[in-house]
Amino acid sequence: MFQSSKFQEVSIVAMNSYSYGSSTGINITNVIFQNGSLILPISNVAIMYSIIVLQAPPLVLGDNSIISCSSIKRASSVLQMNTIGIQATTTRITQSSISSFEVGLQVTASTIPTSSISNSNFIANSLFNIKNVGVYDVQATGNWWESSNDSVIHNKIYDYWDDINYGQVLYSNYSSVKLPAENDCSPYNPI
Repeated sequence: MFQSSKFQEVSIVAMNSYSYGSSTGINITNVIFQNGSLILPISNVAIMYSIIVLQAPPLVLGDNSIISCSSIKRASSVLQMNTIGIQATTTRITQSSISSFEVGLQVTASTIPTSSISNSNFIANSLFNIKNVGVYDVQATGNWWESSNDSVIHNKIYDYWDDINYGQVLYSNYSSVKLPAENDCSPYNPI
């Protein structure tokens, strides 16, 4: 567990699941992570109330990952070309922002069909906001895509309509304005 901490210019790599009490995974809560890399291809990673600035993208996550009330962005010293912000097998993202990558989120689900993104912002991702290269659909509701034009939103999504071997990104109820996202979460309470 990483809680109420600041990390600068470090790489964190986890190749095995870790047990914390009754749950397995890694919990990153109320953390500022600047100019490093996070490679966590294990199940049950939870990132909450955190600011992640990647010097070496992507943020790699395994099955059943959660990102909530957080911001994931590329370090300004890194060229945007060929960058992926988050690469996850399955994930649930709520009230968060993903910004300044070539591809904001790449989903690669092949065994667990449960990825969803809601009430979040996609900001300044140059090629795709979401790239679904998994076989299951991705639910994307109530998000801000930097546009309320359906064609513009669709053109920044890679899915079944680009390659029939992949699932769709099912986006609906999108916002016409930037959402408060992580800034609208209830205050962090470490109890």
